[in-house]
Amino acid sequence: MGQAAVTLDRTVRFPPTLRAGPAGRHVVDVTMLFAPTSGGIRRYLLAKHRWLRSHTRIKHTILVPGADDTGLPYNVMHFASPILPMGGGYRVPIRMRALRERLARLTPDLIEVGDPHHVAWQARHRHLTHAIPACAQRSVSGRNPGSWCLLAGCQARSGCRT
Repeated sequence: MGQAAVTLDRTVRFPPTLRAGPAGRHVVDVTMLFAPTSGGIRRYLLAKHRWLRSHTRIKHTILVPGADDTGLPYNVMHFASPILPMGGGYRVPIRMRALRERLARLTPDLIEVGDPHHVAWQARHRHLTHAIPACAQRSVSGRNPGSWCLLAGCQARSGCRT
């Protein structure tokens, strides 16, 4: 449950329930850094998915590599990718056309990218060819921060260097 904050005239629960945006808005998070036993990004995306489902009317899909093409929109969807040997369950997307087609069928209103690799470049392609707003997360560790500035307009907002 959220923490309580006392104000002068009432108690407010955080986070507040938001009913942001029209019911039809659809956000797609896409990353290759998502495996059955992975940590940070996977945990963040699943928590974000639960929060958006319970606090907003925004539809949210997580599009990540998997053993085969499975899943439904507004949940976790996988696109078939081979497993990375000795990679802790991570997979390497190699069917870029299939990824682009899967992303196109989702008809997102916003694409959020969670890695600087070739999945991000496919999201950028969709952004540029279909005028879909897109954003990329910046590297927290400071490693190669310029590679995170893949999408138009990102540089000015995030302050990263290219």
